[in-house]
Amino acid sequence: MLPPFDLHAYGLPIMAFVMIVYVLWRHFFRTSFEDSVPVTWQSPTEWEPLVRKHPPLGEKQQAVFIRQLLEVAAWTAHLEKDFDHEHGDYSKVFRQTIPQVNGVPAFYFGEHGVRWNVEPDKVNIGGLLVDAMAARQVKALPSLQEVLSMGKVLAMETEISLRDGGPAAASNDYADLDDLPPIDTWFYLSGNGYNNYILYCWVPTAFEPLMQEAQSIEILDNYDWPDLKQLLPQEYC
Repeated sequence: MLPPFDLHAYGLPIMAFVMIVYVLWRHFFRTSFEDSVPVTWQSPTEWEPLVRKHPPLGEKQQAVFIRQLLEVAAWTAHLEKDFDHEHGDYSKVFRQTIPQVNGVPAFYFGEHGVRWNVEPDKVNIGGLLVDAMAARQVKALPSLQEVLSMGKVLAMETEISLRDGGPAAASNDYADLDDLPPIDTWFYLSGNGYNNYILYCWVPTAFEPLMQEAQSIEILDNYDWPDLKQLLPQEYC
């Protein structure tokens, strides 16, 4: 009587033998097709920031954009006036305005960075922006030319975020755990959905490296530096 068939006893050794023969054959008897096809190795490319196309704003929208840009540039210059760039808290320097949502502070400063009491994608970001702008006490506005020498405009897609804390860690908590830049730098929203917005923020020159670090680590490409000539054609015509 023959013993019952055992896959481990019979099948596996045969499969192993076949694989060994196949590997040796491929090694010593390369096909003419393999020899005729050159093998190219691609060197890793350096990371490059996303360049997003921003549709030009209408004439009235451009006027609002510029006015609010001048206001936020003056306001952030006031807030950072005495900031210690070596030992200061980057999570707080431009989060001195904390709007209320249903009587509760929108966010707070936790042990591991900025935390939202209400998730940003569950609230009207436009309402938060209105509250933040209302708190800005600016007496004199600089010119647009002066502002453009003081920093850069950053754009962010508000509904795109891994919420993994990468940009927050890379920027010393300048960006929060939802990838949002600090609220005192927000100044304009463009979009047509409840939270389907492009949020425009002002980044003073001294803080640009922080946002560049956040941008380089954010794999969803939710940040970019818009070309104002493209966005504000009336101003640059």
